[in-house]
Amino acid sequence: MIGSPWGSAKYKGIIWGDSHSLHWGQLLHQQAKKNNISLVIAPRKCPAYLNSAYIKSHYPKYPQFNKNCTFRNKATLNWLKEDDSVELVILASAWSGQVRMHYTDEHPENLVNTSLRNRFPKIGASLSKIAFEPLLSQLSDKKVLLLSDIPRPNKNLNECAFAQHTQLLRQQCKPENFKILDVKKIHQWHKSSDKMIKDVANKFSNVSAIIPTERLCGQEYCQTYINNELIYRDDNHIRSNLKAATVNELAKKLSITEFFDSLTYR
Repeated sequence: MIGSPWGSAKYKGIIWGDSHSLHWGQLLHQQAKKNNISLVIAPRKCPAYLNSAYIKSHYPKYPQFNKNCTFRNKATLNWLKEDDSVELVILASAWSGQVRMHYTDEHPENLVNTSLRNRFPKIGASLSKIAFEPLLSQLSDKKVLLLSDIPRPNKNLNECAFAQHTQLLRQQCKPENFKILDVKKIHQWHKSSDKMIKDVANKFSNVSAIIPTERLCGQEYCQTYINNELIYRDDNHIRSNLKAATVNELAKKLSITEFFDSLTYR
């Protein structure tokens, strides 16, 4: 639970998705608390639209992933139907990776044991849009925010950052290896999932989207540092121990602050 206490909050919501729903917690906590909103982060393992009737995800590490996610997501949707006090639904997942894992019996192209780089994000994105339809049609009475991925390094930047700041003798990395990300590589990785998120948001009047690659990337590179602080925990997650000033600055850059300030209550 983040933001204001659930019992006394003026506005209630849920952050729903996989581990990429959890890593937004510190940014959303400050904005929710400021606006007297309470948010529950649950469930934390599955993209919200994952339902075996429409779409599956190739996750060899977890053989029961599709079955378990279908159950979790149905239970979450039933709870949202029963509790009309929940007015805000924030959907956040590792979309850029997920579109390389999604498949159906009719489209098994991503059902392969190869690197995610060698899969078919356009197919996964197309299947994702189809799977979003039945989910969002059942959330028409909620305000929905789709949070797309932050620019995904697909490499761990922490060793280079540590080498720069420690007093221990460490080989230094070139700034382009960790202080910035090549914008062409980032857009190539994110373009299918970001377009999918925007297309879905444009189709439903109650749905908004935030696309971080449009906020943190310029003409040549994408930021990895805010307020002289590395924002990444690993190769795809935001750190959970950022300074408050960095959290606020990142929320502003991504328009998360603007979104929360614009919310109106029933």
